[in-house]
Amino acid sequence: MIERNLAAIVTSSEQERAQGNLDRVLKLVRGNSKINPPEIINLPHEQLVSLMQLWRIWTVSLMSLAGKKWNGDKAAELLLEARGVFLRYYEHPFVQEVASKMRNDPSGAEYQMLPEMNRDEGKWWETWARLTGRPEYLERAIGCYNEAIRAATEGSSAWGVATMEREIAERQRGGKINWNVFSFAYRKVVELAPQAGGWDRKAAVSWWYIREAILAGRRKEIKEGLTNLQNACQEGKIPWIKYPLTEIIQLILSTVRRATYTGHKDPDLAASTTRA
Repeated sequence: MIERNLAAIVTSSEQERAQGNLDRVLKLVRGNSKINPPEIINLPHEQLVSLMQLWRIWTVSLMSLAGKKWNGDKAAELLLEARGVFLRYYEHPFVQEVASKMRNDPSGAEYQMLPEMNRDEGKWWETWARLTGRPEYLERAIGCYNEAIRAATEGSSAWGVATMEREIAERQRGGKINWNVFSFAYRKVVELAPQAGGWDRKAAVSWWYIREAILAGRRKEIKEGLTNLQNACQEGKIPWIKYPLTEIIQLILSTVRRATYTGHKDPDLAASTTRA
């Protein structure tokens, strides 16, 4: 049975992740969040919530680190480790049940655990689709985002972000963004940012909004997104140009990763390849 101070480990892991120390984050979470699945049902509620937060930090950090790799096979190894965490922990029936009831973190801020976990899996499928060059995996991403939308409280920040991600994945698949839905969701996330997600979520979704508006040739929306991005970056004391520059770098890295990816593993077999 886990007896570590998991809440303190969550805080330390988040601090390291915010500073970009992903290797340190992974060392922390790998060493402190593993548990035999049959033991999960007997954990005290507070410990299970902390573990769910650590599992999310684990998978998100793996995906972030994979996004920094030039070599496609090394990126795939990290992504398959994340897939193993999903299969071993996220999809555990008791974890799903507890996560579905969680709407706030201990401080009272919005934290809808199940929708956020669904979003993590959706982002994973998007990332895997880009790595492998197989757009059919976007169907799996869209399915995860739809699950997140259904699980979230309508009009919440989690609902808004998942809705935006679903619309973007639909565009990547070859469809079109529904701008009435997309704009409403975006404005809801921005409105709720002070209580849910903070300046960094506001900045991230504003960049998505700008990028999609540029692709669609929507000048009014470009201006709206840029204003919100600049405001959010002022709050976070970072230059707004970071977001488009990061996008350009990721585009280059994504092209190189796909060219150097030689594996043909089915992601549903990840449980046998993970360190989890």
